[in-house]
Amino acid sequence: MLSKKKRVHAWSCSVLLLLNILSVSAQEENSLSDWSIGGDLVTRFYWRGMNLSESPAFQPYFECSVGAVTLGSWGSYSFSKEPCQEIDMYVSFEMKNARITVYDYFSPTDSMDVSHHYFDWHNQSTAHAVEVIVEAWGILGTPFSLEAGVFVYGDDKSDTGDNYYSAYFEPRYHFSAGENEIRVFAGFTPMESLYADQFDFVNVGIMASREIQINDNYSLPFIAQVAVNPNSESVFMIAGISF
Repeated sequence: MLSKKKRVHAWSCSVLLLLNILSVSAQEENSLSDWSIGGDLVTRFYWRGMNLSESPAFQPYFECSVGAVTLGSWGSYSFSKEPCQEIDMYVSFEMKNARITVYDYFSPTDSMDVSHHYFDWHNQSTAHAVEVIVEAWGILGTPFSLEAGVFVYGDDKSDTGDNYYSAYFEPRYHFSAGENEIRVFAGFTPMESLYADQFDFVNVGIMASREIQINDNYSLPFIAQVAVNPNSESVFMIAGISF
């Protein structure tokens, strides 16, 4: 196991390497980086068949893209006092009709003067959970897309302390209805995981999104979705706006 000093050095080298890749890519593209900042206001923090907050939540994001590479951060902060909030980091590489992302989930204790132990990367004690996500869209020229994710390290443990390597697959079908963009999805886990204790569908539903015109110069993106978790026999309805 690496010492703390060596782990920090390794992370520093990784960050420097990524920044060097971004710099070289920017020079090759001969253009400035694309910086993006925004956020969503949602009625609940809902994720893959699980309700993760007891109140509405604000979910800000910040990212920088150079060519096909994107480095970003995303968070979720509920309006009520929760045991934990969430702040994540990710890096992704996008091709023509696909994207691969390495995603670091981190949910620190929401209390003042309490260490988050952010730099603890020991597999048995870390609060980080690292997932590799692959997305593809326009599959074979159809309106179908697919998201597949597998946790590969960290806080994804069974009761015995072993890594689940939790896997999640979500095929989707996209179409338009008037001014609305519709997505039908059916997410499942193929084995025992953090989502269920066996193969089962855990996130089945429909999402609609549209632009609400506020004035001639500004419109507000709005989404609404209804989803059920057949494994837990739960149902959810979520709405949100983006800024």
